[in-house]
Amino acid sequence: TARQQLGLEPDAVYIGAMGRLVPLKAHDVLLQAFAQLSEEFPSAKLAILGEGRERENLQALIEQLCLQDKAILLGFKEDALQYLKAFDIWTMPSLREGLGLALLEGMCAGLPVVASSVPAMLPLVRGAGGIAIQPGSVAELRDALRSYLSMTDLERAQTGERVLHYVMQHHGIAEFRAKYKELISSI
Repeated sequence: TARQQLGLEPDAVYIGAMGRLVPLKAHDVLLQAFAQLSEEFPSAKLAILGEGRERENLQALIEQLCLQDKAILLGFKEDALQYLKAFDIWTMPSLREGLGLALLEGMCAGLPVVASSVPAMLPLVRGAGGIAIQPGSVAELRDALRSYLSMTDLERAQTGERVLHYVMQHHGIAEFRAKYKELISSI
């Protein structure tokens, strides 16, 4: 349903990303990494949710890399979380990041994750058994995506289940409430 609502192909393997289209989010790095894999994995596609001042530059890069039929900028979507199940792999290649909310959202969708090894996201990626990459590294991002694209659908789904289990166990509402009560008690 999510794929249909976004106008995405039903049988492709989708790499998803979400965030403002600004240089800090490194969507250009993602496009470059994906371009190096597009012939090796012909059923793979890339879709980015979000809007921002880099849209024209990213669209030009898509054309320069000959990815018009493989990569799409989906724009801003209200309630974007409802669309995350459209994807098979979740990536967040940011150069810097605070909490990395989009990473947690992708994890809650039960997706295998690839994210930059910035301090705010590294513990989440490691805890979930995801793949952490050096910020800005096209080669590391390419290799991480290749790892997930090389898996069968079942293997990716099982990896996503482990990610979801981790995030629910360590970052779910029950854990949040317990830590909040602990904080209040300590005051």
